[in-house]
Amino acid sequence: LLEAYAGQARLALHSLVMQELLAEQLRLAFGAEELLHLAGQQPDAPAVLREVSAGLTEMVDARVGWACVEIAAGVHAEAACHPPEAAAHLGTDICTLIEPLVAVCWRDDRTLTQDDAPLLGRLAGLVGQQEALLAAVGSGTGMWGALLVFRTTQDQPWTTPERDVVRRLGRHVGTVVGHLEGRRRDRALVEELRELDAYRRELVVSITHDLKTPLTAITLNTELLASGQRLEDTGHHPVDAIRRSALRLSGLVDDLLALARAEEGLLGAPTQGDLAVVLRDACRHAETEAQLRGITFELDAPGELVVPVDVDALSRVFVNLVANAVKFSLPGGQVRLGLRRVGDVVELTCADDGIGIPEEDQGTVFDMFSRSRDPLARGVPGNGMGLAISQRILARLGGSIDVQSVQGEGSTFTVRVPTSAPPTGAH
Repeated sequence: LLEAYAGQARLALHSLVMQELLAEQLRLAFGAEELLHLAGQQPDAPAVLREVSAGLTEMVDARVGWACVEIAAGVHAEAACHPPEAAAHLGTDICTLIEPLVAVCWRDDRTLTQDDAPLLGRLAGLVGQQEALLAAVGSGTGMWGALLVFRTTQDQPWTTPERDVVRRLGRHVGTVVGHLEGRRRDRALVEELRELDAYRRELVVSITHDLKTPLTAITLNTELLASGQRLEDTGHHPVDAIRRSALRLSGLVDDLLALARAEEGLLGAPTQGDLAVVLRDACRHAETEAQLRGITFELDAPGELVVPVDVDALSRVFVNLVANAVKFSLPGGQVRLGLRRVGDVVELTCADDGIGIPEEDQGTVFDMFSRSRDPLARGVPGNGMGLAISQRILARLGGSIDVQSVQGEGSTFTVRVPTSAPPTGAH
C-alpha cells in the first residue's frame, strides 16, 4: 500500500513538474511572439536590436541583455544593450570576439553557456554577472550576429525552455533583420537610380549647352566668311574664332571619352611613359589662351620622368589641370607647375595666382558639374566636368588629387599617382 501511495505521489509530482514546465514554455513562447511582433515594426536594424535586447532580458529574467548583427561581413556591425549603461562594456567589438562561438551555435543549432566556453564567463564579469547564455542570430541566408543574456549565480540556472526559446528567437530575429536589410538595399538602389537619372538629365543639359555655344560661334563665323564681308571690318578673324570653337568642341569630346573610360574602368595598362613630355604637351595645349591673356608658365620638372603609368589617362588629368589654372588666372598671371618622383609616387603640383576657390566650395570642387558660387568664377566658361573626371581617373589609377586655395589669391592642386617600378636609372 505504501508503495502504491509513493507511486501516486511520484506521478503527481511529475505531473506538477510537467505543468510548470509547460507553463514556462507557454509563457516564453507568448513572450517571444510578442517580442518578434514588436521587432518587426521597427524601422531599421539598430531599433530591432534595442527592442530585442530589452525584451529578451525581461522575458528570461536576466540582468543584462545584448544583441549584435553584422550588417556587412567584416565591415559594419550594430549592437544594442539593456540596460543601456552596460553598453560601455559590451560594444560592437564583442561581435568579432565571440564569432567562433557564434559559429558553433549556428552550425550545431544550439546555445552555449559559461560552462561550455570560459570566454562567456569573462564577458559576464565585465557587466558584474557570472552566468551567460549565447545564441546565434541568423536566417536561411546565413549567420548575422548573436544574442547574449547574463545572470548572477544567485539566479536559477538556465532552463531547457529558456535555452530553447533564445535559440529559436535568434533564428527569427535573423529573419527580421534580413528582411529589413533587404528593404534598406532596395531603398538604396531606388535612390541610386534616382540620382543616376538626375545625373543623366544634368549631363544632357550641360553637354547640350556646351555643344551649342561653340557650334553657334562656328555657324555665325562661317556665315560671315560666306557673306564676302571684308575681314578687317569685322573686328576679328572668323577663322580664329572657328578654330577656338573647334578646339572647345574637341576638348568636350575628349572629356566625355575620358569620363566614359574612367566610369567603366577602361583605363589602359601601365606602360613606360615620359610624364615630363606629357606635362609639356599639356602646357602647349593651353598655350594659345595663355598668350592671349598674358599668362606665363613656370615649369619645375626633370628633363624626363619615365614611369610605368597609363599615359593617356594621366595626359587628360594634366591637360584639365593646366587648362583650369590658365582659365581661372588673372590676366598677366603665372601658372607654376612642378613634377617629381618621391619613392614609388609621382607628384604633380599645379598652382596659379588667380581668383581662388571660396572655402565653402572647396568640399564640392571635385563633384560632377560643380560650379563655384563666386560671380567671378561663374563668369568663366566651363561645364564643371574637368576636375570631376580627373578625380575619377586618378581613383582608378590608385592615386589622389587635393586642393588648397585662398579666395582672391589662387589655388594649388596636388596629384599623386603610385607606381611600383623603380625609378629610371635606379639600381
